[in-house]
Amino acid sequence: MRIGVAGKWFVAGTFVTTIFCTVANAQQPDQKVGQQFDQKLYSEMRWRCIGPFRGGRTVAVSGVPRQPNVFYMAAVNGGV
Repeated sequence: MRIGVAGKWFVAGTFVTTIFCTVANAQQPDQKVGQQFDQKLYSEMRWRCIGPFRGGRTVAVSGVPRQPNVFYMAAVNGGV
């Protein structure tokens, strides 16, 4: 069985990615995951529902980066 050029590139890319991720994890074993923050900054925050106010299932939600008050929502519409 012969592997084409695209297959060889795929195998090589997978190998390089695996080696890179293994070496990157081995170099930083004691580093904590996530950013540290002061708990007092968020102590006064309370949960509140900001919408969209609709029942049922939602398929997708997307916002407009430069217009923070604009968003689009795709809902499941169909029969029984």
